[in-house]
Amino acid sequence: MTATSFLFAMGHRFVRRMGERRGRIPSLGPRPDPEAHDERELDHLVTEAKTHTVALALSEECLRFTQEAGRIGSWTLDLATMSLDVSEGCKANFGRDPEAAFTYEAWIDGVHADDRTRMKAAVSDAIAGQSQYDHEFRITYPGGAVHWIHARGHASYRPDGTPLTIAGISLDITDRKRVEDHRDLLAKELAHRVKNTLATVQSIIRHTLRTSASLEDAEATLDARIVALAGAHDVLVRDTWEGATLGDVVSVALRPFGAEQADRFRCEGPVVHLTSRVALAFAMALHELATNAVKYGALSTDAGSVMLTWDILDGAGSERMRFLWQESGGPPVVPPTRTGFGSRMIERTLAMEIGGAADIAYHPSGILFTAVAPLHGISGDD
Repeated sequence: MTATSFLFAMGHRFVRRMGERRGRIPSLGPRPDPEAHDERELDHLVTEAKTHTVALALSEECLRFTQEAGRIGSWTLDLATMSLDVSEGCKANFGRDPEAAFTYEAWIDGVHADDRTRMKAAVSDAIAGQSQYDHEFRITYPGGAVHWIHARGHASYRPDGTPLTIAGISLDITDRKRVEDHRDLLAKELAHRVKNTLATVQSIIRHTLRTSASLEDAEATLDARIVALAGAHDVLVRDTWEGATLGDVVSVALRPFGAEQADRFRCEGPVVHLTSRVALAFAMALHELATNAVKYGALSTDAGSVMLTWDILDGAGSERMRFLWQESGGPPVVPPTRTGFGSRMIERTLAMEIGGAADIAYHPSGILFTAVAPLHGISGDD
């Protein structure tokens, strides 16, 4: 046996024994094509890349919409060169053209002069303390309008702690600030009105008790006057304490006396807006006039009536409103021997509140009340 034959026999015997132990060795089949495999892998990568590209585009569009809806701008300041990179939304927050350049110097110049030092100090403190930059400040648009900005950001640093950049967002909070200012104003106004109302109630109580013939009479008069005051407040609450029209005040103040009866009351006049203070004064004056008319004047008889008219007079300097209360059909009027609380309230308090004149004339045919006031004074802000 040659050496070659011996080696072949030994190899054959080894393979046979391995097959007996482990079973037959499976056939691997035809060899795969490397080019076809590479092509399938490439198609898979292209499809996956397209999917990620579409998702990224949708994410960027959502982010852009969110920033525009929330008036949010983004910014990055290079602390080495002090060059500023801002988004279009950030430029819009500062009232700048989205296509124009916007530098850090322009940013600082746009900050309100009274807030500029605090704003720069807040940036420096955030960088030095490696903390969040969170600051609200006013800015001035190129046209002069003042807006509010809320800026937030955080700096990035080298391993040795050297600051590189500070980046963040800017948010236009002008509307929120206006609401907060209005809320604070309303709170102060409410406190002022409560004090005035309590003073009015105190005055009503004091004078009613002083001029009433009995406790029963005082109770009835006091109840009526408080109801009239409450009715006037109802009108103001309905109009958010910003005032009411004269027509509304007349309607509410005279409702307990039958204002809906056309044969008893005739009311005519243009729409005149009254401040809350003037509206309350008119309501109380009308209540006193109506109460007097029910007791002694035109409304004390079935044939009596009251005409209320108001109009606008053109003056040399400014427009004025004239208000008339004219009674007719009642018993003959006799001038009072003393001036009561109601008359003093009408002539003095109302005149002071409207910044004009108020006068009661006791004509035999019926009481004539006249009030004249500058229109801007009764319709303007309190």
